[in-house]
Amino acid sequence: MRVTNSMLSKNFLSDMQTNLDNLRILQMQLTSGKEIRKPSDNPFKVSRAMQLHTDINTNKQYNTNIKNTINWLDETDTSLNQLGEQFKRMRELLVSSGNAGYGSGEREKIKDEINEIIGQISQTLNSSFDGKYIFGGTRSTAKPTEVIKGPKVTEPSHGLVLGDEVPGKAEALGKYSAKENKDFVIKINEASAGEVKKVSVSRDGGKTFEDPIEVKDGKVDIGDGLTFKIEKSDGNVKDTEYKFIAIAEGNSKLVFNSREGKPLREESLAKVTDINNWKGKEITFIDRDLSSKEVLENPIKISVGDDISDIDSLVKSLNDNIEKSDLSGKVKAVKIIDGENSSVKFVSTEKNHEVVIDGNKSNTSVENDLNGLKGKAIGNNEYEMMGDSLITEVSQGVYIDYNVVVTDLINFTDAKGNEKDLRGILEGIIRDMDSEDSSVSVKDLVTEDLANIDHVIDNVLKLRSKVGAKQNRMESAEEKNKAENFDMTEILSKTEDIDFTEKTMEMAVALSVYMASLQTSARVLQPTLMDYLR
Repeated sequence: MRVTNSMLSKNFLSDMQTNLDNLRILQMQLTSGKEIRKPSDNPFKVSRAMQLHTDINTNKQYNTNIKNTINWLDETDTSLNQLGEQFKRMRELLVSSGNAGYGSGEREKIKDEINEIIGQISQTLNSSFDGKYIFGGTRSTAKPTEVIKGPKVTEPSHGLVLGDEVPGKAEALGKYSAKENKDFVIKINEASAGEVKKVSVSRDGGKTFEDPIEVKDGKVDIGDGLTFKIEKSDGNVKDTEYKFIAIAEGNSKLVFNSREGKPLREESLAKVTDINNWKGKEITFIDRDLSSKEVLENPIKISVGDDISDIDSLVKSLNDNIEKSDLSGKVKAVKIIDGENSSVKFVSTEKNHEVVIDGNKSNTSVENDLNGLKGKAIGNNEYEMMGDSLITEVSQGVYIDYNVVVTDLINFTDAKGNEKDLRGILEGIIRDMDSEDSSVSVKDLVTEDLANIDHVIDNVLKLRSKVGAKQNRMESAEEKNKAENFDMTEILSKTEDIDFTEKTMEMAVALSVYMASLQTSARVLQPTLMDYLR
């Protein structure tokens, strides 16, 4: 085969292009530090690198979540420590109140300090971090508790609405003058043509009522410096009850706080003792407008399906039928599971309305399960939100709830399984401090009240230990996250980064080949006549 200059030239140009491409690739790798510059360089490695970048960025977000959660838990632990110290100081004061040498003056000073501690407790429960109330659950933008200081009387709220019988607006006028806190209940005994004739007064939350008192011009003197006033109503309001709290001067009362800055009404639970009791039955509700205090509709009946089999299907049946009624958008049913017990919670979802379970027309077959709910207004879902857990993702598919809720601090169960309420415990201490019978009150202070404070301290310690366990878990998650990030970064480096030593040597070899090819071709290609004459 005859080899021509043209063939040599073409082969030379082809080989030179190959050498130049190798030099170009090596030059780009050395200047960028990366093995690949575009998907066509190595589709598999590009896909692998993109996935690793996504995983590393996701892991960095997990790490941010973990660090924020650790900071939150640190603040929670600090607040729980403060609560523990406040309750310990209260315990010391209760022990001191049992000193036989103390008189009413010393106990009065102890009570004043306890009232201040109640204010401190509320302040601690309202602790915030990063713009959120740490004990507020998912309702983290409104402080969970408030302290009402006396002399103060809360706004009366009615406890019973039946059919078209609508209570009139009520007020407690005057300045409360008694020395101890009282839970007033005003029960209407006689009314006609919208005019209230007689009422009975209870000062212990409805446990005992005094003899009926006549009402003149819509007003009645209920003692302790207070006058109860009720406007005319549109019907016979006999047996309607109005409840309010009177706080004595110098005393404090801890309450849940609503978004509107008023004491929060808690939720109502209907127990489900037997699911068969609910099959095909009806619950009657009354819808009232809060602004006008008027019933908007006739009593609304909500049916339960015959095909319910468990708590989930019961709640679904209730909500499906609520959506088909005039209560749509105003009420919902929520499932509550506590151990082996099942309950249905009715919550209000529209703040301009108040929905009441009708005390007369609720079906008798579910009456036991609705016991305590009939005639009571359904609360909104703020209480439920304050009991919700905050959840964060710390790894793929791994979620951790990290907050302590105010409801766990106020409503708890002691070691013997007895339900306790911090508000009631504090209220009992103040009442015993105010009691005129010093012998009985001192005994209660150093026995029952002291035992209750011990239960509160135990509950705070239990919650704090849970926080400590979560802190340990989050620190462990942080270490695991760092190790994963390091490992993935190493794999990514092996996938897309170059070995500079290796590439430098390859560059030197490629450059030598390129220079040699130039020199060789310069000698072989394009000979002139002078070359032949030599």
